[in-house]
Amino acid sequence: FQDMSTIKAFLVGMSNYTVPGLHDLPFCRDDIALVRRTFLDGADIDPSDITVLGWSGIVDSNAFLSRFASFQPFIKEDDTFIFYFSGHGGNLPDKGHVLAFSNKFVLTQELIDVITGIKAKNKLVILDACFSGNYEIVPGTIINDEEWLEPFVNSGCAVFASSSKSQESCLHP
Repeated sequence: FQDMSTIKAFLVGMSNYTVPGLHDLPFCRDDIALVRRTFLDGADIDPSDITVLGWSGIVDSNAFLSRFASFQPFIKEDDTFIFYFSGHGGNLPDKGHVLAFSNKFVLTQELIDVITGIKAKNKLVILDACFSGNYEIVPGTIINDEEWLEPFVNSGCAVFASSSKSQESCLHP
C-alpha cells in the first residue's frame, strides 16, 4: 500500500508594479526561487506539483485568478496544499488586507476563504507582505493556544504571516 497524498504548491512573487504608489520589490523573484528550491530539495515535492508565477517579476491579478482556479481541480482530498505569496500587502479602509499584484489588489480574506474551501486535508498559506496578519480563518473562532494544531491537521488551514496587521515587513537582499 502506497500513500497517494502529495504536496501541491502555488508560489507567487511580485517584483514589478504598475499600481500607483508601490515601488518595485526586486527580491521577491529570489524569494520564489528559494522557496521552490527548498520544496524540491527539502520536501521532495515533484516539480510538476509546483506552480510558480512571477519569474518575469510581473503577475497580473486576472492571470493569477485564472491560473489559481485552473490549479485547484488537481488538488485531491488527501493532498497538502501550500500557497506562498511574496510582495506588497496593505490595509485598505472598509476592505481589510489586500495583496498587491502588478496591476491591482486582491482581497486577502477572499483568497484565504477560497483556500480554506479547497478539498485538501491540509492547507498552508504563507504571506510575506506588510500587514499580512490582518485576516481571519473562521470569523469569531477562538483557538486555545495549546490546541491549535488539532483543528489544522487533516482538515484545516493555517496561515503564517510575516507581520502583524499593523506591522510592515522589511526588505532585505
